[in-house]
Amino acid sequence: MSKELTLKEFLEWVEYRPKNGKLTINTADEWVEKAVQAREFSSKDATPPESAGVNPFCGEDLFASLLPLHWGREEGAEEAPQARISSAIKYVYRGQSNSTWGLTSSLFRDLKKTSKEFCTEYAHEYRGRNARRILKEAEDETIKKARRNGLGRNMGDFELLATLQHEGVPTSLLDITTDPLVALYFACKGEESEDGRMFVLAIKSWDEIGEDESSTLLPQKEGSNIVRAVNPRETCPKMIAQKGRFLSGRLVAGTVYQLGPKIHNGNPTPKVNLRAKESKELTNFDIRFLHGGERRLTEKKNKPDKEQRGAYCITFKIPQVHKNPILEILKDGHGICKDSLLPDYSKLQTHTHF
Repeated sequence: MSKELTLKEFLEWVEYRPKNGKLTINTADEWVEKAVQAREFSSKDATPPESAGVNPFCGEDLFASLLPLHWGREEGAEEAPQARISSAIKYVYRGQSNSTWGLTSSLFRDLKKTSKEFCTEYAHEYRGRNARRILKEAEDETIKKARRNGLGRNMGDFELLATLQHEGVPTSLLDITTDPLVALYFACKGEESEDGRMFVLAIKSWDEIGEDESSTLLPQKEGSNIVRAVNPRETCPKMIAQKGRFLSGRLVAGTVYQLGPKIHNGNPTPKVNLRAKESKELTNFDIRFLHGGERRLTEKKNKPDKEQRGAYCITFKIPQVHKNPILEILKDGHGICKDSLLPDYSKLQTHTHF
């Protein structure tokens, strides 16, 4: 027996859970402590000791038992159940203030609201290429309009796109950060009556780009479904303050997920399916969501590259009741707040007199 899930139900189903049950993080202090712990161990290229308990922010500690054997292992260790994940794999974070939102770009959401043709093509299971064309044309037009208005001098197309993204222009990039504390802030800021959501992503492609090569990394370039964490030249104060990167990847048409059965209160629950329609709302990138309670995925390591996932993701909720206390701790204990993450230099003139 199978059960069809809505997007909200699916996100709740794939939330990370330790094998022994639910996450036991009960206070705002504990949430911040776990994020700090992940930041510290990440900077040391180490994993936390078992005595630290389950930490949903610690990428390598979690993904080691969940990633497919063919993806991200040290060379020669593909078959070892606990083989060390390659140091080439990096972990990035995104926080969203509403736990029911998928992992989608602003241009994707904009076209869903304004373009009937895009909605028609994207809804069709086998016409992903046409939807990609529409998205690419919209993004190309955005770049052309910006340049016609004198923007982007001495910038490559990707850098211009990144700048526009930070100024609120819809693009197919997605803001991410290398700092779990920054992502935690954004998961708690806004939507006060709703739970927040954290995403922890394992990424293979980590690009530091220069002016000459930026156009080759534009999200909708034809080719594989590779997902990249890209760092343009750090010229934006917000980007620097947030330790920001951009998630870049080609639009994918969506897939049907099958999860379960899962053990709940000692009894197996039904296998669940996420219909292609809902999976397209889940993310417009080639990202596989890993369910913490499931056994390691069993994709064959000899799959063609074009069928391998571009990235993998673990997600979990930040309870609404903890959001404001977390924000207070981040501000008072770590200096993370609106002023530090979203510096507004436009006000400098009015406050500076000689």
